[in-house]
Amino acid sequence: MGKRWYHTYAIKNGYGINTEIEEMIHQGLEHKKQTLGARYCPCKMANSIENICPCVEFRFDHHCHCGLFQVALSQ
Repeated sequence: MGKRWYHTYAIKNGYGINTEIEEMIHQGLEHKKQTLGARYCPCKMANSIENICPCVEFRFDHHCHCGLFQVALSQ
């Protein structure tokens, strides 16, 4: 598996990736990208701009609904 866009985002912002669920979430994000035109969170029903990964919930509250991103232990 090569480096994916969310790895770059995580490194740049000091977060980790939950590798136990990464492949499942990646597939969901890519499916929504192909069918709906954006990488909407696969764990949320609403396909709104606030739910494009990384979602507003994560960017402001540092809580990832699906668990893909993890807050680094040093934070």
